[in-house]
Amino acid sequence: MQKYDSQALEQSLTLSEFLQAEFMRRLKKNPSYSLRAYARDLEMNSSLLSEVLNNKRGISQKTLLKLSEKFRMTKSHQEIFNDLFLAQSSKSQNIKKNAQDRLKKSREKHRIKRLDKQTFKILSDWYHAAILELTEITEFKNDSAWIAKKLGISTQQAEDAIERLLQVGLIQEVNGALKAQPDIVLTNSETTFEAIKQFHRQTLQKAALSFEKDAPAEREFNSMILAIPKEELPELKKQIQIFMQKFWQGLADKPKDDLYCMNIQFFPVARKVSSKSLLVDDRDI
Repeated sequence: MQKYDSQALEQSLTLSEFLQAEFMRRLKKNPSYSLRAYARDLEMNSSLLSEVLNNKRGISQKTLLKLSEKFRMTKSHQEIFNDLFLAQSSKSQNIKKNAQDRLKKSREKHRIKRLDKQTFKILSDWYHAAILELTEITEFKNDSAWIAKKLGISTQQAEDAIERLLQVGLIQEVNGALKAQPDIVLTNSETTFEAIKQFHRQTLQKAALSFEKDAPAEREFNSMILAIPKEELPELKKQIQIFMQKFWQGLADKPKDDLYCMNIQFFPVARKVSSKSLLVDDRDI
C-alpha cells in the first residue's frame, strides 16, 4: 500500500509543498508525530529536512530516489515526483521548463479544483453540480427551460444557477454554448457547515427517490455493515475519496449521454453505551 497522499502529490506545485502536505497528513493522523520522527521515517537528517520544507535547500537525485522508494510510489507518481524535483532544482532552464510543462499537463489531466466555503455556500443546491455535468452529455442545450425540464427544477432556478456558475468561473459561454471548466470540483469533506449538510441532504433524498422509482437495472445500491479498526478511519476515508476521483477521471474522455449521482456513505452504526444506560430501574420491572 502506498505511504503518501496521492492527491497532494498530484496538486503540489513544488517538491517542498508535497513534503509539507505529507508531514501534515501524518501529524493529523498522529498529533504526537514530530519533524524528527518524519526525518527518521524518511531516513533524512532532521536539519536538512527542515531546510527542504522551508524552501531553503534542495535535495540530491539520490535522496529523491530514496524518498520515492520510502513512499512506495507508483511509476506515474514517480514521474511527477521527479518533475517536481527538476522544476525546483535543475540548473538547466530548458530541463526546468520541460518539467514545469509536464506538471501542468499532469494537473490538467487530474483536473481537480477545490472550492472555498463561501463559493460552495453559493452553489450548495444540488442542481449546480448537475448543470456542470449536464454540459458534458451529447444532447445538452443551452436553454434554461430544457435544463429545468431535464433536472426537474424551475426555469428560474436553472437561470439563476447558470448565472452563479458563470460568476464563479466554473462554466463559460463560448459561441452561444455553455461549457464547464474541465475540473472535478471538491470541497473539504471535514467541514460541517450548513451548506455542505444541505447538499448531502438533497442528494440523499434523491437517492431514496431513485430507490423507489427507478428500475434495478438503471441503478446500483449496495450496503455493507463491517467492523473496522478505528485507528484506520482517516486512511479508510481517504481511500473512498481517491476511489471517487478515479471513478470520475476514468469517464472523463468518454462520450456521455446520461446523468447520474453517486453517493457513498461511511458512518458509525454502533453507538457508545454509558454505564448509566445499562442500569435497570425497579419501576421498569
